[in-house]
Amino acid sequence: SLLVRRAAAERRRRRVNRTFTTAAACLVVAAGVFVAVGSVTGEPNPDSIHSPAAALLMTGRTYSVTDAASGVTSVVGLEDKGWGTHVALELKGVKGPLQCRLLAVGDDGRSEVVASWGVPDKGYGVPGSPDPLLLHGGTSLTQDELNHFTVQTFDGRILATVAV
Repeated sequence: SLLVRRAAAERRRRRVNRTFTTAAACLVVAAGVFVAVGSVTGEPNPDSIHSPAAALLMTGRTYSVTDAASGVTSVVGLEDKGWGTHVALELKGVKGPLQCRLLAVGDDGRSEVVASWGVPDKGYGVPGSPDPLLLHGGTSLTQDELNHFTVQTFDGRILATVAV
């Protein structure tokens, strides 16, 4: 009977050890998930990481200007496509609230809206809001047909003109 009690005690000890080991493994997995989710949803701004605009600004043909009057800095990236031109824009030094658009202007004077957006009160690429605006769009104009890009407000005020 002593042998039976010792065997039962040994089984209980193993069961308790197995339970604690399983619980510890679950905690390790949960901590890993928490860290992974935190790294995906945390800083920096997700719009500025691995976006098509950021990629095009790194790999495409780029043109830039800082407008003396407005202080706005614009970088335009271009990529040839079968349908026209893929366009990316990085915009800094602009405070809101504003509604803006990016126009592609051809050598023949034809213009097309590439994209439009709202600038929040805090702005983009300014003290207190250092992240630039990154966006992308397209135009049916080919790179050979393009003359310049204009960043303008909806009321027609020109913030920057980028020659290409």
